[in-house]
Amino acid sequence: MGDEGRLQIKTREAGEELKKIEEKEKILSLKLKKAEEFLFKFDEVVKEIDEVKKVGYELGKLPNKIKETFQRELAGRVD
Repeated sequence: MGDEGRLQIKTREAGEELKKIEEKEKILSLKLKKAEEFLFKFDEVVKEIDEVKKVGYELGKLPNKIKETFQRELAGRVD
């Protein structure tokens, strides 16, 4: 086998390796896209949790506000 034959074999092998690398790249690209989508959804969930915490905090303050209002009205009636 001459140099030309070896060169053709090496070229074919390099082409096969390139195809394998391209397939891996496609797979990794899809995985990256899924990871980005997950992170976006996760960020949205965190925002929702923060909103629920704020509402819970406000609801926790509500009994005191009701109590204060009732006491003010009672005090207003007594005077």
